[in-house]
Amino acid sequence: MVFIVLVMLLLLSGVVYAMNNIMLSDQGADIKTKVTGTLLETGNLTVEIWNAVEGGELLYAENFTDAIQNGSWAVMLGEGTTLYLNYSSTYYKDYRINDEDVNYTNNSGAAVGRLAMQSPLGNVSTQEIIKDSGTNWLNQILTSILDTIYDMITNVNTTSNIQSLGFYNTTEVNDTIVALERDKNVSGYYLYNDSSTIFLNGTRLNDTIVALERDKNVSGYYLYNDSSTIFLN
Repeated sequence: MVFIVLVMLLLLSGVVYAMNNIMLSDQGADIKTKVTGTLLETGNLTVEIWNAVEGGELLYAENFTDAIQNGSWAVMLGEGTTLYLNYSSTYYKDYRINDEDVNYTNNSGAAVGRLAMQSPLGNVSTQEIIKDSGTNWLNQILTSILDTIYDMITNVNTTSNIQSLGFYNTTEVNDTIVALERDKNVSGYYLYNDSSTIFLNGTRLNDTIVALERDKNVSGYYLYNDSSTIFLN
């Protein structure tokens, strides 16, 4: 008995477990016999995966008893037999129905013995990684990767790097204020530094407000100072 496989689907969904053993959902439909043209009521299915369209090495083979029902099947490859594939690599799949090999027609119309497929899951090889620059962490253990990241963070936390970003310590801020006072760019210490804290000098600010009143630049004390607090009049 020879079968015609009209529709076959390899789902791109699946799971990966262990190191690189994967599972792929595989479905086929509209399986008919040539003699009667009717759907195959029941049948056994064998799925094979090879590394070449002809000859080559058999990488995977699994039998599914009574998997075909009413002309269709839905099985999980790799569930009963381990399946090792590389991500995005091309393989060639073959089916046997009730121990009879199935032939196919490719996209160009030529008869072929196996169907090409590209694995959506599997182990990622170095050939699949495009690396222009930076650190290649492929095949490194997790502790090594974490140590490398920590070193990168530590290297950023240096005095020169922090200062290059515009962050300065309290002493440098205070020296800048003193320099402004010394160069007469400001009148008095509006801000002053006590050890590690910058304070607002209320007396200096109040003197400035008084001077503005005295010079008639403002009318009345819109702001006045009580010890260290500025109030709205």
